[in-house]
Amino acid sequence: MKKFIAFLFILSSIAGAKSLNIIHYDPFKKAKILLNTHSAKKLFSTPKRILSINAILNKKVYINGRFYRVGEVVYGYKIINIADNYIQVKKKGKISIIPLIKSNNLDIIKLKDQG
Repeated sequence: MKKFIAFLFILSSIAGAKSLNIIHYDPFKKAKILLNTHSAKKLFSTPKRILSINAILNKKVYINGRFYRVGEVVYGYKIINIADNYIQVKKKGKISIIPLIKSNNLDIIKLKDQG
């Protein structure tokens, strides 16, 4: 008889738990989600190429050690305009302006005559 009462108690508590929407905690559930993701693809992506403009001369631009003209493609960027201090490039329909980097250039200093 005691076993039957214990069985009824357990059965009623299980049925009551389902009606109360009790959530059972699984400490390994988060670990399973993390193990099933394919995050290795995101860790090893190819680095983006940076266009470094060093000089603009006679409608040619010196980018990453080579001269280019309007219409040529550099790392997927098509050169659409070359101005005096910047260039305009287009990639996937988006137009970007890249300025001329003037670092490490020599400045010419004019000295006054001492006469």
